[in-house]
Amino acid sequence: MGLTKREEELLKLLNQNLKKSDILKILGIKAWWFYDLKKSIFQKGYIPGYHTQGGGTPPPPKINTHTGTKTHLIRLHSQQFHIKVISQSQTFSRIRKLKDIFQFEGHTIRLWEDSLDVFCSPAQDFRAESPDKAHSLSMVYWETLFKALERKLDIIIFKGLNTIIREVKSHYAELDNELAQTYKKGETLRIRDPEDNKTWLIVDKSLNGDELETIHPESSKEDMAKIRPLFLAIRKGELDPIETDKIARYSLHTLAELIDYLGLNKPQEPPEKQKVNKGIDIPPYIG
Repeated sequence: MGLTKREEELLKLLNQNLKKSDILKILGIKAWWFYDLKKSIFQKGYIPGYHTQGGGTPPPPKINTHTGTKTHLIRLHSQQFHIKVISQSQTFSRIRKLKDIFQFEGHTIRLWEDSLDVFCSPAQDFRAESPDKAHSLSMVYWETLFKALERKLDIIIFKGLNTIIREVKSHYAELDNELAQTYKKGETLRIRDPEDNKTWLIVDKSLNGDELETIHPESSKEDMAKIRPLFLAIRKGELDPIETDKIARYSLHTLAELIDYLGLNKPQEPPEKQKVNKGIDIPPYIG
């Protein structure tokens, strides 16, 4: 859902970190209209951290995909960032001495001597038709939130090429995934990367439904971009009967074989040092 002309004007001014009083003068509007516009912008997925007068955390942005009730959207969540503090003030030092861990707009902030970590709230996610779109949507949110952190802590984070913001964690989940639907509550499939033994794929029933999720800290977005086309092809009937039958059986080992068959496994070392294919953690019960 796009923004109205007035909402676009307000979004531009908010991103410039202007005071509310200055924005009211520039737009020539009353405070109540300002809050209505800001609420509408947030609900469309653009403004972070807006709370209604009643308090509480707002629901995740609702992305209009125009694809029906089961769209198999990508849900980006559990993001974590490490941010370099380019310049700091006595305010930053004072806050850090009082408490180096605090909540800001529902997220957890950890302060270090010359940097900070931001841990995304479990209630916050970003939903779109692809991993790239979900990530782009999240960056609009986080850029605005980081600028708000600059003001609160009286620090400088953004300074041209000197800006260092590193995303160290992110999970990409496909909602309403057919493979996840075959699992009972408490059952989980985990597939590990043989290079570092870190889990890169999880299939289970989460609080958000039936999810197939890529979680490797270095390649979660790329992994989802590789495996998602497989399920899209199945839904469109574009796989031949043999491949479709492999999926229909939903065997743990079959899934591992299918990943290898489609070339979705991680890059291996040269032949003389080549490691085994992805291993699988077998859950306590296999249906």
